[in-house]
Amino acid sequence: RDAISARGGVGGTRVGVKCLHAHLANHLAGNDDPVGRLVADEVGVPELEIVDVRDV
Repeated sequence: RDAISARGGVGGTRVGVKCLHAHLANHLAGNDDPVGRLVADEVGVPELEIVDVRDV
C-alpha cells in the first residue's frame, strides 16, 4: 500500500483517489492502476484473461 501514489488521473481527477469503482475499471481494462489492483484483491475479483477476438 505504500507504493500507491496520491495522484490518480482516473475518472476525471488530476490528483488523489476519486472513486474506487473507476480505479477498478481502469485496472480491469488492463492499465497499471495500483489502487484498482488493491480494490480487485480486496473484493476478490478473479484474474481476467484478455483475448484478442480478431485472432480467434
